[in-house]
Amino acid sequence: MRNSTIAAEAPPNTLRVICLATCAVLVFLCFGFVFPYQPQFGESLRILALTISALCLMMVDNLCDPRPRPVHLLFCIYMIVSYLLPGYFHTATGRFPFFSAGYSTGQVLNTAIVAAVFTACVFLGYSLEFPRRATGAGREAVPARLRQAILYCAAASAVCAVLYGLGALRAPRGDDAFADTIASPVKLIFGAIAHSGSFYALMFAIILYRVQRSIAALALILLTLALFGAFNSPLAIPRSTIASYLISAFCVFLPFTRFQKTMLTVALIASQLTLFSYLSYLQRGDKEHGFTLDPFHEYVTSGDFDGFQSTINVVAMHDGLGGKGGVNLLSAIFFFVPRAVWPQKSFGTGGESASYMGYPFINISSPLPSEFYIDFGLPGVVALSFLFGLLMKACDDYFLRYKRTDDPIGQTFVSVVAGWIFVILRGSLTGTLGPIVLSLAIGGLCHIYATRPRTEDSSGGSP
Repeated sequence: MRNSTIAAEAPPNTLRVICLATCAVLVFLCFGFVFPYQPQFGESLRILALTISALCLMMVDNLCDPRPRPVHLLFCIYMIVSYLLPGYFHTATGRFPFFSAGYSTGQVLNTAIVAAVFTACVFLGYSLEFPRRATGAGREAVPARLRQAILYCAAASAVCAVLYGLGALRAPRGDDAFADTIASPVKLIFGAIAHSGSFYALMFAIILYRVQRSIAALALILLTLALFGAFNSPLAIPRSTIASYLISAFCVFLPFTRFQKTMLTVALIASQLTLFSYLSYLQRGDKEHGFTLDPFHEYVTSGDFDGFQSTINVVAMHDGLGGKGGVNLLSAIFFFVPRAVWPQKSFGTGGESASYMGYPFINISSPLPSEFYIDFGLPGVVALSFLFGLLMKACDDYFLRYKRTDDPIGQTFVSVVAGWIFVILRGSLTGTLGPIVLSLAIGGLCHIYATRPRTEDSSGGSP
């Protein structure tokens, strides 16, 4: 992908701003006056409607922008479709997915405020502009080293799959849907390398074939495809992981134009209530009953859209027991420390809040606003959300740089962040951050090893 096909800046457009503002107002009016309404939660619903409207505004702005900005776009999609919109329906109808739980007006209002502050501070951090550095000619793949990186990733994936246990790696998720235990750090590491290593091996093999078309490169694609299929059964891995693979490949192998961003957005929104709903039925459903497609019923009753309720639980636990003072975030960062060495280590914010609420199982989500709130309350949400916005901005800026300099290995590294954004936002961080960090470490090391600085003469004329 060359510089000439991607604009470095998105010029202001008065008509575009007017259209976006009109869209936001229409969305707010729909939420305020069309959908069911519980008077006792009126203030909470208005806050949620305004937040959803702002996110819709940001998403449409992204779709109109010639720059790729995949992390920003996927953030908007998750926050609207998987988190706040289901939460609005749950609050408006008074029906939450887990155990028909009921909540006080104050608990729901506090949660709506946390979600709104999180959204506002993320976009505040994302909106900051930093002085631009010259990107130079970028980096180019070294075929011999890229081939070695493919073999290293494939070998590491195979070894870790054996250590993890091939049977356990391919076991349907429904077998442990109500698990009340957390996997050990060592097992998490083996599983993460088995999954991520096979994915990187396949992606790099395709890139190698595009750089150096040969029978040997084609054979590597077939080998790594078989390995990837063996270690990533659709029935054994979370649907969010399947989505992350598809999103990452989409970002790397397509130019990611306005049209393609729009198609990805439509596909992700549609799949949330169709394909992914069906996968959920296959993984955890009652196979004696046929699959029924009912998007609104799915939104109101499915535990797959439990994010807002999980946040209410965390807010209630924090307000009832006090903050954790950083223990939960440190537990996510130092995921590799055994619990025997660190007895106070959190087993996951979602699991802790489930225990606090008296749930019979603890394997539930804890969206990112919850993770920021549980340790430091609302000040933590403000500061950490702002930093998260800065991180999102950096990822999108680097992705644009790698697109402009035609660096597919660098694009793969950043696209993995975009692919994992749904998992990061859904949480809990204690169970998800470790595999994500390991995956990014593999991608970053491979990028450094398999590429070299491109000279102006070898850049194909790209500025």
